[in-house]
Amino acid sequence: MNDRKRVIAFVAALTMLSSTFTPIYADQIDVDLADIMEDTLVLGYSQAAEWCTWDAAEGILILHGQLPDTNISNSIAKQAGVSASAVKTVVIEPNTTAGTSAECMFIGMTDLTEIEGLESLDTSSVTSMGGMFESCSSLASVDLNGLDTSSVTDMGNMFTGCSSLSILYVTSLNTSSVTDMSGMFSGCESLTSLDLSSFDTSSVTDMSGMFSGCSSLTSLDLSRFDTSSVENMGGMFSGCKSLAELDLSSFDTSSVENMGGMFNGCKSLAELDLSSFDTSSVENMGNMFSGCKSLTSLDLTMFDTSSVTTMGTMFSGCSSLTNVDLVGLDTSSVENMGNMFDGCESLTSLDLISFDTSSVTDMGGMFNGCKSLAELDVSSLNTAS
Repeated sequence: MNDRKRVIAFVAALTMLSSTFTPIYADQIDVDLADIMEDTLVLGYSQAAEWCTWDAAEGILILHGQLPDTNISNSIAKQAGVSASAVKTVVIEPNTTAGTSAECMFIGMTDLTEIEGLESLDTSSVTSMGGMFESCSSLASVDLNGLDTSSVTDMGNMFTGCSSLSILYVTSLNTSSVTDMSGMFSGCESLTSLDLSSFDTSSVTDMSGMFSGCSSLTSLDLSRFDTSSVENMGGMFSGCKSLAELDLSSFDTSSVENMGGMFNGCKSLAELDLSSFDTSSVENMGNMFSGCKSLTSLDLTMFDTSSVTTMGTMFSGCSSLTNVDLVGLDTSSVENMGNMFDGCESLTSLDLISFDTSSVTDMGGMFNGCKSLAELDVSSLNTAS
């Protein structure tokens, strides 16, 4: 019996219970079947669109067939006419195909705990997965190993705000075409480990904020990362407060222009060897080591800082830092040194004899809180600007 016949039979039965026993015919029932189909109290689910079914009672969104393209303004929930926060489970049926964009597909599904059949989703034509799972804050595990990502160029903010995500399988992802990985795992504060050994990053130009806010990560093996094309590493490890060690000896940073906030808040890092870093193209080092409370020493003598314009708050909050070797640093282009050593309360000496400050316009709070500095020779500093 189809839906229309069910409705007619239901209404007819109710009418027959009345005292009039007036016959009821289909053409006399003033009911829009589409409205009835949307009423989950009658049928339990609704055909929200031709490519999905919505079970409001259980919070289940079922996807099938050809899906529409999605973006930050048109998520899958919005196009289905469903509140993203009402979705608890997404079921992807076999032979379901995504369009060319899966950008922000599941964004804002804050109560989503499970995605069934993700491996059934045909993503062979998808070029963007940016923000795909953004703000899915209740999702604890995701397995992407069945997805075809060979055409994907954008994975920026892919898992941003997935604060409950503790298990993530991405070892079989093809990332050879990806250029944007900015904020990819940002805010994944429940991740304790992450296997990225199979990632091909040879085309990536933006890694800014990639692991920002991954506060539970205790280790991270990036030894196979090809960073030769990367231009932006700003905030890359910002807020990774549980990382006790980080080996970046294999990093090629010759193209990087932004290292601002790169290690900001990495308060468990006791040492950091950056001797292999090529910083000749870097313009921003502001906030670079800010909040690295466990660092006791730092050798930056190999740094080429001839292009750097910003060093503001560079070492701010490095409260355990007793020695930082800055001899040889070219600061001739630097305009901002504000709060550069603010809060470096364990620094006992600081040699600034080679500092060229002729371009500096901001030195506010430069040595604020450096309470262990018994003496400081600033006679070579040019404060004319």
